[in-house]
Amino acid sequence: MALQPPTVAEFKARYPNLQGRSDELIGLLLQEATGAVDETWILADQKPAMLAYAAHLFAVEFTGAQNLTLPDGSTYTCLLYTSDAADEGL
Repeated sequence: MALQPPTVAEFKARYPNLQGRSDELIGLLLQEATGAVDETWILADQKPAMLAYAAHLFAVEFTGAQNLTLPDGSTYTCLLYTSDAADEGL
């Protein structure tokens, strides 16, 4: 059975703070996230994993390595390492 990506509505229900974002963009991120999950995953984990990875892709797209402030006021830093950064000793 082929994996079915979550719908934009499911994504926005899970991440309500992204309600105002483009359905087209979210749909593209969901399609990309589907490629990170395959049929070897436990069925119950597939959709949550795709939703979480799409949210991660969204965060990376719009924040890079900046600090993120969550609704509860806590912050975290998303550090992205690429081979170029590793080569430069960053």
